[in-house]
Amino acid sequence: MLRRLDDEITAADKRIAVLYDEADPKGIVASAPGIGPVLSAAILANAGNFNRFANLAGVRSFTGFVPKIDQSGLVAAHKGITKAGDAGLRQALYLAADHARHIDPTLAQRYYRLVMVEGKHHNSALCSIPAVLITRIAASWRKGELYKLRDEDGEEITEAEGKAACTDRSRSTPRSEPPVVATPRPNSSRTGRWAEAERSRPRRSLRHSTRHEKKLAKMWPEGLDCR
Repeated sequence: MLRRLDDEITAADKRIAVLYDEADPKGIVASAPGIGPVLSAAILANAGNFNRFANLAGVRSFTGFVPKIDQSGLVAAHKGITKAGDAGLRQALYLAADHARHIDPTLAQRYYRLVMVEGKHHNSALCSIPAVLITRIAASWRKGELYKLRDEDGEEITEAEGKAACTDRSRSTPRSEPPVVATPRPNSSRTGRWAEAERSRPRRSLRHSTRHEKKLAKMWPEGLDCR
């Protein structure tokens, strides 16, 4: 049973690769870091021809990976992403971004800054990468050029060099301490030795100290701006 399913998946992957080669003979989408034929076909099939968009901002908006703005009078706030457009495209870009950040040093630097310096959650930081990735893919498509991998100084590098740079950075990053669950305060109705002991117990902070965050920022200073 499992062998038959594997054979069907292999045949489907081969068929997808053939159809993708027909839609993108130059392999522009597949030239992006960490994207194989299946993800490339999913991105291109759901996004369509990138030349149909008026500008690159329109491409980003179509993916749904742009901030949602909530305005009321003089107040404006960002509440997550819009999630507009095709859900299949967002899923493919999310998976592609998770692969790309391990190969493209500029995307890895962006992810690091959001998580380690600004304290963003993994999902929140990762959701900012697809917009950058699709913008670069669309720009390459409109120019008829392959995706150019660059380091934080803007110099062109190979995929092996980019992967090595991302690996070195990830190894030099200290692991964060596991979250500490704060002990709930005792009920005010309780009295006696137990309540006094609970009130006197030291409580650990759930966040890294500011000194620790500044130390991490010095270990990996910001390089090329990827906005």
